[in-house]
Amino acid sequence: MKWSAEVLSFAALRLLRCRDFALQAVQLDGRALEFIDEGFRADHEVVLAAVSQYGFMLEHADASLRADPEIVKATVRQTGIALQFAAEDMRKDREIVLEAVRQNGLALEFASLTLQRDREVVLVAVRQDGSALQLAPDELRADQEVVLEAVKKKGAMLEFASEALRADPQVVKAAVQTSGMALRFCAEPLKAERDIVLRAVMQNGSMLEHASAALRGDREVVLCALHAAGRVLHYAAIELKASVDVLLPLLDLHATVLRAVSVELQSDLEIMNLARQNMERTLAEGAVELKEDPEILRTMVKQHCWDVLQCPPRCVQNKEVCAAWTHAANEMDEDLEMEMLLTEVPKSKPKRRRCGERVLLSPVVSSR
Repeated sequence: MKWSAEVLSFAALRLLRCRDFALQAVQLDGRALEFIDEGFRADHEVVLAAVSQYGFMLEHADASLRADPEIVKATVRQTGIALQFAAEDMRKDREIVLEAVRQNGLALEFASLTLQRDREVVLVAVRQDGSALQLAPDELRADQEVVLEAVKKKGAMLEFASEALRADPQVVKAAVQTSGMALRFCAEPLKAERDIVLRAVMQNGSMLEHASAALRGDREVVLCALHAAGRVLHYAAIELKASVDVLLPLLDLHATVLRAVSVELQSDLEIMNLARQNMERTLAEGAVELKEDPEILRTMVKQHCWDVLQCPPRCVQNKEVCAAWTHAANEMDEDLEMEMLLTEVPKSKPKRRRCGERVLLSPVVSSR
């Protein structure tokens, strides 16, 4: 069982004042420095053991030790961003700052202004965590090597690159390779570059929205995007939305594309057959014609009775649909909730009757 420093809150004072006990405690869990006698916070050996095990304990060390190079170096090797608790002189120490950003690139935030502008320090930081680019000064955000290292780790950091580098094909390709979302931040002319857009949509299909109008009509680009995210058919060119051979391969993966297809295809028999295989998604996302098809509804409610709520109210008046709905509701033991829903359907009122322990819901259609 792992020992936790929190148990020390129940320890006797004589133990918390015992140096041997305190040293053993921080060696097991550095957080023990919070609980032992405050006098040990100025004890070099005890604090060194604590920060080597849990760097954030530098915050609780005596001010004299937060300015001690050995203590601070041990701290940042364990927890880079604990540099924030070091004395100001330590944040100006290049060797210590390099150790900190090597462990956690975001420790760059707590380095002195001079070291935040140090190219080597920034390079080490972005190689560890690309997000550190947003902490770098403007001149280094315009440095191709620095930015390349950052976007290779985290493509979306292209947002913080200089305007010139957001128009650099080499930088942008590296960025979208890591994160398709980076396409949002590149220069407009590069959104018309087929190779760049292909890389982006293969990584993140929704980035088709940010491609040029010409590439949104490119069959290969659109298919790559659609295989990653069916909803992006919304952004495809009109002629591709009306293409059966584009749509059919996608329905097995993404019934949601039905919302975006052309009107001519919304009632296509082959498409409807595929839609039935993805029934619950089709009813939520599909065309009105599919939502009103009794055969589709009967098939759907047998497995997913709640999805019938996606349909127009008049469809629920179909007797066969109601029968399937009732059966499914009973099977799922959802009779009371379903009764409440049926009461909201115009011209149809539920009539409850008990059969053993089950509640059956039978629609009574108005004679009007």
